Amino acid sequence: TPLRKVGFIANSVGVTSRSSAESTWHVILALIQKRNMSVKFARRSSLEGRPREDLAPRLTVSSVILAFMEKLSERIRQTGASEHPCSRCNKKGIDCHYERNDLENQKEGSKSTTPPSVLYGYQASREGDDTNLTSNPDYETAKVSGNKDMENQASFEERLSAALNRNKGPIDWTSVRVQNDSLESSNLSDAPYGVPQSTSEDDIWPSIPVAEQTKFVKSYFAHFHHRWPILHAPIFTIESAPPVLRSCVIMIGACIYGTDGSKQLASSLHGRVYGYIFPRLGQLSSEDSLDHLSTRALIEATLLYIIFGFYCGKESILSKSILARALLITALREMGLFKAELPVSYDKPGYFLPLRLARDAQRQRISTCLFKIDSYLALLRGQPQLLTPEELHFTLPSTFALWNADGLHIWETRHSIEPQARRQTTICQIICEPALETYSSVDGLMLVEDIQLGICAMHSKIWHLRELSRDNTGQEISNAIERDWLKRRLDAWKQLMGRIPLQQTDYIDFSQEQHLAMRYYYGCEDHSIPGWQLTVFDRPKNLIFDTIILYHLLSIHVSADIRILTQLAKDKHPGDSVKNEGEKYLKGKEQREASTRAWVKSASVRRALTHATDILVSYNNVSGLQNSHVDPIVFIALSVSALIVWAYCMHGGEGCPDCLSGEQDLPFLDTPVVELTKWSGPNTCQVFEKDRETWIERGGCRGALAGLNLCRCNVDLLMAKFRRCIRQGWNVADTIAPGIFNSLS
Repeated sequence: TPLRKVGFIANSVGVTSRSSAESTWHVILALIQKRNMSVKFARRSSLEGRPREDLAPRLTVSSVILAFMEKLSERIRQTGASEHPCSRCNKKGIDCHYERNDLENQKEGSKSTTPPSVLYGYQASREGDDTNLTSNPDYETAKVSGNKDMENQASFEERLSAALNRNKGPIDWTSVRVQNDSLESSNLSDAPYGVPQSTSEDDIWPSIPVAEQTKFVKSYFAHFHHRWPILHAPIFTIESAPPVLRSCVIMIGACIYGTDGSKQLASSLHGRVYGYIFPRLGQLSSEDSLDHLSTRALIEATLLYIIFGFYCGKESILSKSILARALLITALREMGLFKAELPVSYDKPGYFLPLRLARDAQRQRISTCLFKIDSYLALLRGQPQLLTPEELHFTLPSTFALWNADGLHIWETRHSIEPQARRQTTICQIICEPALETYSSVDGLMLVEDIQLGICAMHSKIWHLRELSRDNTGQEISNAIERDWLKRRLDAWKQLMGRIPLQQTDYIDFSQEQHLAMRYYYGCEDHSIPGWQLTVFDRPKNLIFDTIILYHLLSIHVSADIRILTQLAKDKHPGDSVKNEGEKYLKGKEQREASTRAWVKSASVRRALTHATDILVSYNNVSGLQNSHVDPIVFIALSVSALIVWAYCMHGGEGCPDCLSGEQDLPFLDTPVVELTKWSGPNTCQVFEKDRETWIERGGCRGALAGLNLCRCNVDLLMAKFRRCIRQGWNVADTIAPGIFNSLS
């Protein structure tokens, strides 16, 4: 066929240089012209001859180019194949290889008028090949035929150029360059991040002195366990614990300990745990069960691994934790953990009651802690939660005291004071029940950790509202009603916390009625040691502090679109990344700035400012607080609060005479300044609460924070107040509020 003939010529012509490629192109043009003329007319000199109907259809430029490029591609694929050379090299007995220097020669000749369809592929060169194009008989024949019709070739090329220009699509193929990826520039490696793809049981545990291990385990159970009671503390020992669990406990304890050496150890253990968990987590299936010790240890270790990324605060580690969260939730769903109808092996008559309750508690605490960290990470990334409240079909977990009873005699005593209502109420009922005022925190039905879960469940509704508000601009009234409902719902959770008494004294008698709830937070401490009551008292105190901060954080999310403000800060501080100037980006940037300017004039921004002030004041009011012992949800709240203050100061908030000196109309500069910190704190009187709500709804006064006016000229000083509260090394703050802390470093 005609295409086979063209392919044969392309195969027989050696393209060894730019000039030979140009010659080859002219040969093809000549063949096209000659072939088409012979198709149209019979082989005689008269132009009036009859068309021959027995010949093949006319050739087109595109079909010839495709045939030529196909043959050329076949030769390119064969270059460098010493074991399987091309037929031409095999016949001549020479080496078939590709010299990369020819690519540079191709680039130097890119300004040639030679059609790029011929030159874009790699060009082959062969050592010892002295044969040139003129020695090829097919080439000579084609060249002679082409010379006879040289006068028609120019017009043909003009028609070809006009056709190409007329049929241009959305892509300019003449400017496309095909280039192979180089291995040197690739970031791929067999073992990413220097971690082996699979770590064995022997490799996961490094040699650590016993004294160091004991110190880090003590740090884990003193400052972490009461917030995340995943492990059963009475039975955990370094000698008997599975290696992966032992490594996770040491890793978190070393991170909380806070020294440079302990942090380095935590990072080293993280790499080992990462290599152990991920390959095995992906192998879990519906046939696995939490009744197996190895499976349960893997699940608990993965949950601790996820929380460690949250505490560590490094972006690279946090990203792995977020991936592990999705894998863990999927694996537990496959195992049927969130199915209420799935039977368990220990649910049968005569089963030892303490062991049965411990098995129940393991499932409950894995689910509740996973739901909590899922909410935290969703808040951090501005994403929806993966785990829904409806999947928490378990009854309320046993109290911290019963879960940490060290010995059957202690377990029996604590079980006798355990609230029976907790065994009859599910987690889903508590956190989804609209009538929160019917619950009491004194009788043990509603503890601090239950309130925390309820507030975490609010994030899903707030995220859904934000997505609707961002897409449906014509639904302002319905969105306002939804925001008001969310605000009242959060306030109801906060009122439940107020029913838990926290009057600290030097000697606390937990037998008194006002301190009965403290008995639910007993641990493994020795009651014969003086001061043990303060250890017990600190547990609900820390939980209440975390929950109050979480309440203020979600209240800010109700009043402000944090995702828009984060992107706005990124627009102002692009950093080292290439600035995007595309049409879609610029349009989105204008919309973000316009919506922010409208937001800073509304009551929502003033409400967000009051909650941001509450977060800062609450943190500063806690005495003896160490950053390494703080739950990172506090750092998220501080970063979001700083972002709120920054956006208010930089995008239209009431300024001072210095930063607004160029404005013509400044009547508001004579308005009074209100100090926001006087409305914050647990002891705020009712009069201040009324003044606060009046300012939120009506405005009329310029705001100040700790003696600094909320204006552009004070931005750095205001940001410094928030930055000094965030733990050094917790770099996720720069992701939440990008660029606003850079000038403080």
